[in-house]
Amino acid sequence: MTLATVLLAALPLVLSAADPATPDPAALELFERDVRPVLAARCFSCHGPQQQFSSLRVDSREALLKGGNRGPALIPGDAKLSLLARSIRHEGLKMPAGGKLSDTEIAAIVKWIELGAPWTAGAQAASQSKSAPGLYERLRKEHWAFQPAHAAAPPDVPGVTHPVDRFLVAALHKAKKFFGACPTGRALGF
Repeated sequence: MTLATVLLAALPLVLSAADPATPDPAALELFERDVRPVLAARCFSCHGPQQQFSSLRVDSREALLKGGNRGPALIPGDAKLSLLARSIRHEGLKMPAGGKLSDTEIAAIVKWIELGAPWTAGAQAASQSKSAPGLYERLRKEHWAFQPAHAAAPPDVPGVTHPVDRFLVAALHKAKKFFGACPTGRALGF
């Protein structure tokens, strides 16, 4: 077998990894299951449709290829040269700003880049739609941890004097997890 025959036989594998028009189904599944949710939850708030620090968007493959002030963020097939992979590994630039991703999340993104970084068309449309906010935007609007702090009067709980304890006992009482299960609950007459 000649060298040319071997190279021609391997050519479809090389093209499918780098060509987003014919992505590997396993790579697309990896993207949808492990990569897109991380990008949406941890990156879109700073590099998404509403805000782009360093002129970088990460909500589409094209935007990652274009990059921002530091150049292209993504080099499909080469995680060592991709700024995205180097940043999430904290090699130089340290992203995301909220803290390092888990080793599993980093491994998934690196593998996705090595597989050619395919992106499903539906993911791009969903991430760019302002009428359908992503997970992070929904959490930011609804989750208690993202709401501004405000003064709240402690509930009136007989026999409990500390304000923090009054909040805790009232919440336990409301959840009905405290009835008869704890000596303190019995002592308070629950």
